[in-house]
Amino acid sequence: MKQTDGVATGIDVILSASSKWILLTALIFSQQGLANTTTPQNEIAPVDKALTLAQIATTAGNDTLLITAQSGSTITAINLSKLLQIQVKDPLELISIVGVDRLRDLAISKTDEYPISDLVVPGGLSSEQLAAGANYADHGEEGGLESVFLFPKYSTPTANSPAIPVRTDQLLDYEIEVCARFDRNIQSMADFAKANVGLFLCGDFTDRATLMRKIDKDNWESGVGYTDAKSGTGLFPVGAFTVVPRDWPSFIDGIDLQLSVNGEVRQQDSAAKMLLKLDEILALAFAGNTSMRWIFRGQDIPILKDGILYRGQSILTGTPEGVVFRPPGTLFIISNALKWLATGSFMNSSVSDYVIENYIADRLAARTYLQPGDQISMMGTYLGAMNIDIVFAR
Repeated sequence: MKQTDGVATGIDVILSASSKWILLTALIFSQQGLANTTTPQNEIAPVDKALTLAQIATTAGNDTLLITAQSGSTITAINLSKLLQIQVKDPLELISIVGVDRLRDLAISKTDEYPISDLVVPGGLSSEQLAAGANYADHGEEGGLESVFLFPKYSTPTANSPAIPVRTDQLLDYEIEVCARFDRNIQSMADFAKANVGLFLCGDFTDRATLMRKIDKDNWESGVGYTDAKSGTGLFPVGAFTVVPRDWPSFIDGIDLQLSVNGEVRQQDSAAKMLLKLDEILALAFAGNTSMRWIFRGQDIPILKDGILYRGQSILTGTPEGVVFRPPGTLFIISNALKWLATGSFMNSSVSDYVIENYIADRLAARTYLQPGDQISMMGTYLGAMNIDIVFAR
C-alpha cells in the first residue's frame, strides 16, 4: 500500500465516505417525528369484531380467558378452560378445537374479574421470529428506502411488564409493533388463507452499536447485522392479549400505536400505514431473495427454517417513525474523516469504521439512548398496553 496514494486522494475519500455514511444511516434509521393519528385507548374489541384471549397461571397449567371488558387495571373475562373443561398450552388452540363462532356465542357466559397483572405470556410462543423492516410509509420515505426487507429475530418472549437490562456499551433503542402468529404451521399462502390470525402488541428492541458495527457497509440490504443487533435477552416483550379478528385486514387498519418514554410520546401512528400486510410479508418470505444474507453469531441462517413459519413463531410487522437513532451530521462525519487522515488511522481502519466507532462513543457519552431508570409505555388499539423498565445489566 502506498501512503502517498491514500493521502493524495484523501479529500475524495472524505467526500465519498461522508456521502456514503449519510446515505447508509438514512437507509437504516428514520428521524424522530410523530404522525397525526389517534391516541389508542385501553379498550377491548367487541366480540363480533374480534375475540380477545389471555391466560392466567394455575396449579393445573394456564387457564385461557375470553376477555369481554376492561376497566383500568382490571379485566372482565370468562374462564374458558373451566367452562369447557379444556386445558391448552396456547390460547389459539381453543380456536382450533372449539371454533370462532362457538367461542363468540360463549361471550354471554358468567364472567369474573381479574387483575391485568395476573396475566402471563401466552403459551406456545417461539423464540424465533420473522421481522419486517421499513414497513411504514413515513419511515421509508424519510430513510430513502425503496422496499420492505425481512430479517430473522431470535429472542424469548418476555412478560408484558418486564425489566429490560442494558449494558454500558449498548445503544439500546425501542420499537413498538403489531405482532401476529397463527394456529398452524404456514408453509404456503394456501395455509395462511385457512389459518386463524392472533394479533398482539410487541416491542422490538435493538442494540444500535452492534448493528452499526456488523452491518455490511457496502450493501446494507444483504441483511447482515440485523439479527445480531435485535436478538437476545429481553429484546422481545409481548403483550398479554391475543386478539383473533373476524377480518384481520380491516382490524389492523383500525389499530393505532403509541410508545412513550418517561411520559414523552416518541412513536405514534396508525397500523393502516403498513406498506405490506401480513399476507404480503409472508409471500415475500416464501419468495426468497438471493441478494439477502442473514447471519447470526457468525453463522449463515435462513429467513425461515425449512421454508416454514412454524406454529408459535411470530411476525413483527414493522415500526412507525420516532426511534432514538439520529444520523450523525455532516460536520461530525467530515471532522472525524479528517481526524482519520491526520492521525494516520487510515493505515489500520476504514474511514467508515472510524466514524462509526467515534459516533458510538459520542452517543454513549451523551446518554441519548435508553438508560437504566427509563420507563417505557406502549399501547395499541384493542391490543392492550405494556409498561417496561430499563435496568442495569447484571
